[in-house]
Amino acid sequence: MLILIGSLMLNMFVFGVLATRYALTGRLLPSAQLAQGYLDTYPAPIRDALKAELRERRQSLREIVGDLREARADVHEIFRAQALDTSAARAAMQRVRTQTDALIHLLQEALLESVDRAPYDVRQRISDPGLRVPIMRELGSASGSIDRRP
Repeated sequence: MLILIGSLMLNMFVFGVLATRYALTGRLLPSAQLAQGYLDTYPAPIRDALKAELRERRQSLREIVGDLREARADVHEIFRAQALDTSAARAAMQRVRTQTDALIHLLQEALLESVDRAPYDVRQRISDPGLRVPIMRELGSASGSIDRRP
Protein backbone atom coordinates (compact mmCIF):
# COMPACT_ATOMS: atom_id res chain seq x y z
CA MET A 1 0.00 0.00 0.00
CA LEU A 2 2.84 2.38 0.87
CA ILE A 3 4.47 1.70 -2.50
CA LEU A 4 1.21 2.54 -4.27
CA ILE A 5 0.85 5.83 -2.39
CA GLY A 6 4.49 6.68 -3.08
CA SER A 7 4.01 5.80 -6.72
CA LEU A 8 0.98 8.04 -7.05
CA MET A 9 2.74 10.97 -5.36
CA LEU A 10 5.82 10.68 -7.54
CA ASN A 11 3.71 10.28 -10.66
CA MET A 12 1.83 13.44 -9.80
CA PHE A 13 5.05 15.35 -9.15
CA VAL A 14 6.53 14.31 -12.48
CA PHE A 15 3.21 14.99 -14.13
CA GLY A 16 3.29 18.40 -12.47
CA VAL A 17 6.58 19.26 -14.11
CA LEU A 18 5.25 18.29 -17.50
CA ALA A 19 1.86 19.91 -17.11
CA THR A 20 3.26 23.15 -15.72
CA ARG A 21 5.67 23.50 -18.60
CA TYR A 22 2.92 22.77 -21.09
CA ALA A 23 0.44 25.11 -19.42
CA LEU A 24 2.90 28.00 -19.29
CA THR A 25 4.47 27.64 -22.73
CA GLY A 26 2.52 25.09 -24.73
CA ARG A 27 5.82 23.20 -25.24
CA LEU A 28 7.62 20.38 -23.48
CA LEU A 29 11.21 20.55 -22.28
CA PRO A 30 13.48 17.73 -23.43
CA SER A 31 13.86 16.79 -19.76
CA ALA A 32 10.09 16.52 -19.54
CA GLN A 33 10.02 13.73 -22.11
CA LEU A 34 10.22 11.22 -19.27
CA ALA A 35 7.11 12.75 -17.76
CA GLN A 36 5.40 12.44 -21.14
CA GLY A 37 5.37 8.69 -20.51
CA TYR A 38 3.20 9.24 -17.46
CA LEU A 39 0.83 11.49 -19.36
CA ASP A 40 0.64 8.88 -22.12
CA THR A 41 -0.92 6.43 -19.65
CA TYR A 42 -4.14 8.42 -20.03
CA PRO A 43 -6.29 8.06 -23.17
CA ALA A 44 -6.38 11.00 -25.58
CA PRO A 45 -9.83 12.26 -24.47
CA ILE A 46 -8.58 12.59 -20.88
CA ARG A 47 -5.31 14.24 -21.99
CA ASP A 48 -7.28 16.72 -24.10
CA ALA A 49 -9.63 17.51 -21.22
CA LEU A 50 -6.65 17.94 -18.93
CA LYS A 51 -4.99 20.39 -21.32
CA ALA A 52 -8.22 22.40 -21.37
CA GLU A 53 -8.39 22.33 -17.56
CA LEU A 54 -4.81 23.52 -17.29
CA ARG A 55 -5.46 26.35 -19.76
CA GLU A 56 -8.37 27.46 -17.58
CA ARG A 57 -6.12 27.35 -14.50
CA ARG A 58 -3.14 28.99 -16.21
CA GLN A 59 -3.11 32.08 -14.00
CA SER A 60 -3.13 30.03 -10.81
CA LEU A 61 -0.40 27.80 -12.24
CA ARG A 62 1.73 30.83 -13.06
CA GLU A 63 1.34 32.22 -9.55
CA ILE A 64 2.20 28.91 -7.87
CA VAL A 65 5.15 28.27 -10.17
CA GLY A 66 6.42 31.82 -9.61
CA ASP A 67 6.22 31.37 -5.85
CA LEU A 68 7.93 27.99 -6.15
CA ARG A 69 10.76 29.50 -8.22
CA GLU A 70 11.24 32.24 -5.63
CA ALA A 71 11.31 29.72 -2.79
CA ARG A 72 13.84 27.55 -4.62
CA ALA A 73 15.99 30.58 -5.37
CA ASP A 74 15.92 31.46 -1.67
CA VAL A 75 17.14 27.97 -0.77
CA HIS A 76 20.00 28.16 -3.26
CA GLU A 77 20.98 31.64 -2.09
CA ILE A 78 21.12 30.41 1.52
CA PHE A 79 23.13 27.36 0.45
CA ARG A 80 25.68 29.56 -1.33
CA ALA A 81 26.16 31.96 1.58
CA GLN A 82 29.55 31.95 3.26
CA ALA A 83 27.96 31.00 6.59
CA LEU A 84 25.18 28.46 6.19
CA ASP A 85 22.11 29.41 8.23
CA THR A 86 20.40 26.04 8.68
CA SER A 87 17.33 27.59 10.31
CA ALA A 88 16.81 29.89 7.34
CA ALA A 89 17.47 26.96 5.00
CA ARG A 90 14.83 24.84 6.73
CA ALA A 91 12.31 27.68 6.53
CA ALA A 92 13.05 28.23 2.84
CA MET A 93 12.85 24.51 2.16
CA GLN A 94 9.47 24.42 3.91
CA ARG A 95 8.29 27.16 1.52
CA VAL A 96 9.43 24.96 -1.39
CA ARG A 97 7.43 22.03 0.01
CA THR A 98 4.39 24.24 0.55
CA GLN A 99 4.48 25.53 -3.03
CA THR A 100 5.17 22.03 -4.39
CA ASP A 101 2.13 20.77 -2.48
CA ALA A 102 0.04 23.62 -3.90
CA LEU A 103 1.20 22.73 -7.41
CA ILE A 104 0.48 19.04 -6.94
CA HIS A 105 -2.94 19.85 -5.48
CA LEU A 106 -3.88 22.03 -8.45
CA LEU A 107 -2.67 19.42 -10.93
CA GLN A 108 -4.43 16.56 -9.18
CA GLU A 109 -7.68 18.52 -9.10
CA ALA A 110 -7.37 19.26 -12.82
CA LEU A 111 -6.67 15.59 -13.50
CA LEU A 112 -9.57 14.46 -11.34
CA GLU A 113 -11.91 16.88 -13.12
CA SER A 114 -10.72 15.52 -16.48
CA VAL A 115 -11.10 11.89 -15.45
CA ASP A 116 -14.49 12.58 -13.85
CA ARG A 117 -15.85 13.88 -17.15
CA ALA A 118 -14.57 10.86 -19.08
CA PRO A 119 -17.00 8.02 -19.76
CA TYR A 120 -16.39 4.64 -18.19
CA ASP A 121 -15.08 3.04 -21.39
CA VAL A 122 -12.41 5.77 -21.70
CA ARG A 123 -11.42 5.46 -18.04
CA GLN A 124 -10.94 1.73 -18.53
CA ARG A 125 -8.10 2.51 -20.95
CA ILE A 126 -5.99 4.28 -18.29
CA SER A 127 -2.85 2.22 -17.88
CA ASP A 128 -0.71 1.75 -14.78
CA PRO A 129 2.45 3.86 -15.13
CA GLY A 130 4.28 2.10 -12.30
CA LEU A 131 6.97 4.04 -10.50
CA ARG A 132 9.86 5.04 -12.71
CA VAL A 133 12.64 6.77 -10.84
CA PRO A 134 15.72 7.39 -13.02
CA ILE A 135 17.93 8.19 -10.03
CA MET A 136 17.50 4.60 -8.88
CA ARG A 137 19.93 3.57 -11.64
CA GLU A 138 22.56 5.69 -9.91
CA LEU A 139 21.69 4.10 -6.59
CA GLY A 140 22.18 0.60 -7.89
CA SER A 141 18.78 -0.53 -9.17
CA ALA A 142 19.26 -2.56 -12.32
CA SER A 143 15.91 -1.57 -13.80
CA GLY A 144 15.77 2.07 -12.72
CA SER A 145 12.37 1.32 -11.31
CA ILE A 146 11.24 0.63 -7.76
CA ASP A 147 7.74 -0.45 -8.58
CA ARG A 148 6.39 -3.89 -7.80
CA ARG A 149 6.75 -5.24 -11.32
CA PRO A 150 9.82 -7.33 -12.29
